Amino acid sequence: MRLALLLTLISLSSSAADRPDPFAWHGPVAPGLAVEIRGLNGDVHAEFSSGTEVEVYAQVSGADPVRVEVIHHNGGVTVCTVSQTDPKQCSQQAPAAADARINYTVRVPRGVGLIGRTVNGEVEAQNLQGDVNAETVNGKIQISTSGKAQARTVNGNIVATCSMKSAALSTINGSITLETASLTNAAFEAETRNGAIITDFRIAGHRGLSSRRIGGKNGNGSREIKLKTVNGSIQLRRLS
Repeated sequence: MRLALLLTLISLSSSAADRPDPFAWHGPVAPGLAVEIRGLNGDVHAEFSSGTEVEVYAQVSGADPVRVEVIHHNGGVTVCTVSQTDPKQCSQQAPAAADARINYTVRVPRGVGLIGRTVNGEVEAQNLQGDVNAETVNGKIQISTSGKAQARTVNGNIVATCSMKSAALSTINGSITLETASLTNAAFEAETRNGAIITDFRIAGHRGLSSRRIGGKNGNGSREIKLKTVNGSIQLRRLS
């Protein structure tokens, strides 16, 4: 099935010794689809582009040889880091070289979503105009988008700005801050085990289940906002 979806494959062998230049790719991705960045060690930085094509740049460092693959499929495009010595192609099971670090920079046009995944690194998406899904294990996440915002990390803080769309933000060791213009038609839940919850909004149907767990619904509740951490505070701020 994956082979049937494979339209384009671009491979680049890179090492600190033989290729100091960054990897670069650009191409069209239709609005409503997404560009996925799948890394291991390194940051993912995304910014808005006024153009019509997605642009991806990857700066490679470290002694282990790696390749960057670009695969087109019916959901958009996936860019990933794969060990040069591993026969697997771009998949969740394909490991990147442990000693290699790749920092990705992505320029995303209007209406195109971003899926940014790494393990040891930060994910940042600034001023995007599409849905954002950001995941890391050790690193902070920053999101600013007019679309939906999803973020998940284990060790790191999350800061997100999402004007009038749904948001699902989760961390274990870190704080969460969400800025939004209003809670119109929002079903809201916030929970922390060791921390405080602070909100600028009055929440209709507010349920103060405890000092560390609150929820409620405004209007039809079609817009879901879920904020959850274990060790950290939660802030829901009004976006001016």
